[in-house]
Amino acid sequence: MQPLTQSSFEKRLIDLVILTDQPFTIVEEASLLRFLSVTEFKVPRADALKNKAMKMYEQKLLETKQRLAVVKGKVSLILDVWTSVNHFAFHGIIVQWIDEYWELQELILTLDILEGSHSGVKLAQSFVKVLEEFGLMNKIAAITSDNASNYDTFFQEVQRIFTERGLNFNEKDQRVRCLAHIVNLACQDALKVLKKQKSTTGTATGSEDPQSESDPEISGSESDNDSTLESNSIYMKLKTSIGKIRNSVLHRETLRRQCQAFGLKHNELVRDNSTRWNSTYHMLKRALKLRPSFETTLRSAKHLEKFILTEQDWEQVRGMLGLLKPFKKMTLNLEHKGIPTMSLSAMIYIQLYNHLESYSVIKHINFNIT
Repeated sequence: MQPLTQSSFEKRLIDLVILTDQPFTIVEEASLLRFLSVTEFKVPRADALKNKAMKMYEQKLLETKQRLAVVKGKVSLILDVWTSVNHFAFHGIIVQWIDEYWELQELILTLDILEGSHSGVKLAQSFVKVLEEFGLMNKIAAITSDNASNYDTFFQEVQRIFTERGLNFNEKDQRVRCLAHIVNLACQDALKVLKKQKSTTGTATGSEDPQSESDPEISGSESDNDSTLESNSIYMKLKTSIGKIRNSVLHRETLRRQCQAFGLKHNELVRDNSTRWNSTYHMLKRALKLRPSFETTLRSAKHLEKFILTEQDWEQVRGMLGLLKPFKKMTLNLEHKGIPTMSLSAMIYIQLYNHLESYSVIKHINFNIT
């Protein structure tokens, strides 16, 4: 390890601030200054540290441009729009290519903050500016995105801009739809069965429940806003009861004690969100695993008893987990980093198709939706 210098100390301090998502003003906090007083290095003020961070960014930006300038072949780009917990929308662009040693290389090009509507035309115009900045207008092999409707307009606008400038781009040939997103949409559709299938017990709306405040760990953007949801569905009874247990210190403690009584490893119940289907998969799997302690916890409070599922309801849950298990496995395969996954797509499609063909709906899930 090289000896620490004032310059390397400041770089590590910048890493700390950025990687832990801290404000630059943290370096002026008395507690941190006391901690760092044991070193021989001078702690820069917040504005000075910010200026150094910006210089580091500019240097990395220059290095990225130089690195991409010598790429001899084509590059592929991955796009996604993401909203942070504090409601800032970002448009992320990742570039990938195979180098002269046949190794996959990957760099993040930008993470722009979006303002206003996220229209396809607006995203396309921003995207083209990034391509121009990094000298990639003539190097595009393919662009991967999800299946959101604004990306349809995006690719039409990108093709228009390229054609206008005398460059080749064909949205039908060069657009790649994200397979993981397709799987997500398919699984979300499958899960609608549990969201609409009525439980075989009585109604459990929970509106009169004193514990009915919203789960503080679930943001408003993650709540289910599907008007077709059946309030007495298996899904809603599970999700609502899990939320009530998670919101109550008393109920969480009861669950912990019941796990001990049944010889089960104590884990918190999981509540899903509307963005990722596998969060619902994990919610169902955890609830089934903790079923004895979960049900006993519901029986311990009169206002929770109405959320107890019947054996027939749990059979529906088991059936859904069996149906979705291969999709979960394939999703994990697609999330592998450092290897190209395009070649896996055909195999994944075939395996999932064969699974669905061989999966007996009558035998495993007896859903009747009207």
